[in-house]
Amino acid sequence: MKNIYTFLSLSLRSAAVGVAMGLTAFATHAQRPAPDASGVVDRVVAVVNHEVITQRALDTFTAQMVRRLQQEGAPAPDAAQWRAQALQQMIFKQVQLQKARAEGMRVSETELTQALDQLAQESGLPHEEYRAQLERQGISWPAVKQDLEDEMLLAQLRVQEIDRQIVVSNAEINDYLARAVPPDIEQTHARHILLRVDGSASEARAREQLLEVKRKVEAGADFADFARQLSIDGTAAQGGDLGWLDPGQTAPEFERALQSLKEGEISAPVRSPYGVHLIQVLERRRAAPSAQQRQNIARQTIGMRKAAQAYDRWLRALRDQAYIQYMVPMPYSS
Repeated sequence: MKNIYTFLSLSLRSAAVGVAMGLTAFATHAQRPAPDASGVVDRVVAVVNHEVITQRALDTFTAQMVRRLQQEGAPAPDAAQWRAQALQQMIFKQVQLQKARAEGMRVSETELTQALDQLAQESGLPHEEYRAQLERQGISWPAVKQDLEDEMLLAQLRVQEIDRQIVVSNAEINDYLARAVPPDIEQTHARHILLRVDGSASEARAREQLLEVKRKVEAGADFADFARQLSIDGTAAQGGDLGWLDPGQTAPEFERALQSLKEGEISAPVRSPYGVHLIQVLERRRAAPSAQQRQNIARQTIGMRKAAQAYDRWLRALRDQAYIQYMVPMPYSS
């Protein structure tokens, strides 16, 4: 079964030394390893400042990385080298989490709930069905919540330490455009229904109403008719038609849902600052970017490259400043 769990923190994936993708199962918050169901105490494989990484956590994380490679059709890696790489990634992540918490960074319950809702939206499944799907894959919901909270902390830390420090000059943009032709952009023709919400109960009702609309449209009803009847957006009279949208033209939550849909598909209800949306992608096309879009593409490309280089240097320095003690030989051997 395909794993439907994905992360929201996309900027972390573009880093040269990024945190691992997929659900992680770090046991690094305890001061000493806890016994498993059989009463056997898990052994420590590394100490990172005041926290530990256990054998069980390393085994779980390594197995996830190997499964991901197998799903991608990559050859099986050397076991010892792969465990060593997995352990290094766990250490990189742990020193960052420690730094974030030391800086007083936190993820509120509201932020976490919204992010979990976004994961469900991007999966195309209702929240409870999405949760059940993960649990059928052997991924516990508390582990999902903890992993997502960690990723959100890492994203906050990167913004503070790296992204805000990156400056791209006009000279760099002009030089880039003189040497490279930005690719065509993908435009999306979409329509939506927007319902206003003013609290959690109101949002729940809006989601249920839009899910019912989705079921009826997928059974043959007219999306445009529902948009005219229900939507509070200015596009209601046009059946919710938004016309052709450029990348980055809509709210981030709307944009993520939009990009996850195929032509003709309808999203799950999507929460944004404007309310709750039901989105349908009608068609897509490629178009040459405007002069302003060319500059934006250049600025983003240069900024991402500079940020990745800065992140790599910063992360390695952060690791070098930490107290790290390996309790197993490196590279790791069983």
